[in-house]
Amino acid sequence: MEKNQFDEIEIYCRRLGHYVTFKYCRSMDGGNPCRGVFDCAFEKIPVREYMAEHYSDEEIAAILSPPASKISSIIDLIERAKKNKP
Repeated sequence: MEKNQFDEIEIYCRRLGHYVTFKYCRSMDGGNPCRGVFDCAFEKIPVREYMAEHYSDEEIAAILSPPASKISSIIDLIERAKKNKP
């Protein structure tokens, strides 16, 4: 199975509320698949097999891990801004 084999298939994105191509799903999060790829794409493509073939177990675990809380993200941004301050 090639990595771009399903790129043009349109899938309803529950996160955005409209259809997107699988290419978007597999590359939208900084080049990584969206956390919802298993929930949205399974009806149109063999997503479990696809992910197992193209991503390691560690990568899949990272993709599926819950996002950082909003507060954690804000604090991280503040800390990075302090370090980059001239």
